[in-house]
Amino acid sequence: MLRTVTAISTAEADTAKVPSAIAKWVIVGKKSGLRSAAWNGYGVKIFVTHGNKRGLRKRSYSRKIEFLLFYFLRSLRITLLEWPKPKVIAALIYKLVNYPKMKNTLYRSTSLALLALFALVNNGLAQDAPKASPREHYELRFYTVDSAAQQQRVADYWAKAAIPALNRQGIKNIGLFQETKPQEGEAFGQVVVLIPFKNIGQFASSQWKLNADKEYRKAGADYLNATKGDPAYRRIESHLLRAMKVKPQLTVPNVGKKRIFEMREYEGHSEAGSANKIAMFNQIEADIFAESGLEAVFYSETLIGENRPSLRYMVTFDDEADQAKDWQSFRDNPRWNKAKVDRKWSKGGVSGRTTNYLKPLKGSQL
Repeated sequence: MLRTVTAISTAEADTAKVPSAIAKWVIVGKKSGLRSAAWNGYGVKIFVTHGNKRGLRKRSYSRKIEFLLFYFLRSLRITLLEWPKPKVIAALIYKLVNYPKMKNTLYRSTSLALLALFALVNNGLAQDAPKASPREHYELRFYTVDSAAQQQRVADYWAKAAIPALNRQGIKNIGLFQETKPQEGEAFGQVVVLIPFKNIGQFASSQWKLNADKEYRKAGADYLNATKGDPAYRRIESHLLRAMKVKPQLTVPNVGKKRIFEMREYEGHSEAGSANKIAMFNQIEADIFAESGLEAVFYSETLIGENRPSLRYMVTFDDEADQAKDWQSFRDNPRWNKAKVDRKWSKGGVSGRTTNYLKPLKGSQL
């Protein structure tokens, strides 16, 4: 609901009913200018006292200022959402400055009143506006292996060395998984690691902090010191992701019960097409997932990766029967069937899809 910014006279202010719980800020002006201005969450109330050591000689002028502000602001119907716009401020000051009976001292006083009002409203908006949660960044690592022994070696390294070390850096909720269905042409499922970072700076500093961690180097020696003749893995593939606005931080599932995971990557045919699909998730598709019983761990857009432009998300289930039920519920959802043919989203189609079926490994925090 828009709230109208108005200035009222002292007499009106005395009779105004302002809830005691509403916070107020006061700005004190110069001796010959504005004495005080107060703002509350329901509107703006300006109190002008243009007095001096001789008393209230200029009281009539101050009343003119009060009512002048009152009528100008009321006629313009300025709202809190419009007020910070410079053009609105400039137009209002221009009208006041060109008021024919405005004296020089009154001009200074009124200008100060307007500036104080502007500062108070901006301060109120900054404090009242809900702050968006910071969007996490994710590093997604895929370890391609040639044997079950390599799978175990990589898993042990993460469970015993890397995850505890990253936790010491304040990096929590790290996922450690293994594919239950290997990718086409592979005999063994990849080991997959999801590392959430609060910001890109934490991501950038994590590796050198690991290198400086003696406990980490000792616990991970078997993996870190693997030889050419006995490698710990075939290759590592890393992707840098950023959480979507609809889910700025990942959700930790119930780690106390049996669970499986499914992660999908949707490739876009162009940057614009991928951006449209991301917007669809932010505006409607993530809600439809929740309605259908699909429990999302994260939604993200790919910043760096092999198949850009793309997005990724991960959902979790109790078991395969629960997985099949939830996806069928999604396919049957009336909102989804309407959205998928909506022309607004038609340009954001998926040109390629990769799916990873995962199980959590020992030491996983997801």
